[in-house]
Amino acid sequence: MCELFGLSANKPVGVRFAWRGFVRRGREHRHGWGVVFYPDGKSALCIKEPEPSVESRMASFLKDVIRSKVVISHVRKASEGGITYSNTHPFVRELFGREWAFAHNGTLEPKLMPEPKFYRPVGETDSEKAFCVLMDRIRELGRGADERDIARTIEETALELSQLGDFNFLMTDGETLYAFWSGYASLHYVVRAPPHRSRVSLRDEDFEVDLSRLKEPDEVTTLVATRPLTNERWIQFPRKKLLVFKDGLPVLEDRSRGS
Repeated sequence: MCELFGLSANKPVGVRFAWRGFVRRGREHRHGWGVVFYPDGKSALCIKEPEPSVESRMASFLKDVIRSKVVISHVRKASEGGITYSNTHPFVRELFGREWAFAHNGTLEPKLMPEPKFYRPVGETDSEKAFCVLMDRIRELGRGADERDIARTIEETALELSQLGDFNFLMTDGETLYAFWSGYASLHYVVRAPPHRSRVSLRDEDFEVDLSRLKEPDEVTTLVATRPLTNERWIQFPRKKLLVFKDGLPVLEDRSRGS
């Protein structure tokens, strides 16, 4: 099983504490790691390696460097495709002047999946093929598509693909974070909003911080992870429903047709 990490914030923030805990999970998921963040808000900087994150000097360096409003990260335990750079998550594609990123946890049946029309996989994974299908569907909406239509299209495609296997994923255009739990394993989130007064400890190692010292007074952040990373009250995702996060908070809206 792979694991996912996501972040949405109302301003560029560091990930030193939370991502430190996530990188430790490369002890179990040793077939690769990767991270995408957006230094300028729309161009994706993707760094990944087909080796354990806990042994990576680059991953150790990045925890002190990353600052972004949106982050997606992944540690891999291979099920489809070899242990190569091209098969390591996240994957990135450009659409209408923005760079989208995607990471997946689970296994789909590639032979039963729709064939992408415009975007094509570079590697061999079911995950990258699914991303190409999702990007094709968004591209069909056309430039300037409504955010609600984009979310509806992602959710409908996710429901279609989840019939072919396990399909938990994170996806972003650098502004909005989309997250879907198909029912496989788990997916959780926690919202950190002011006032930041609590002390928080990691679950994977003996390390604690005071959020009042770590966070700016007006900072709002949502973290998403396969398994809770800290001792905070994480919320389990609803099964087979797309959740959308923007500027650090869940976006609550009705995506039903005709609404």
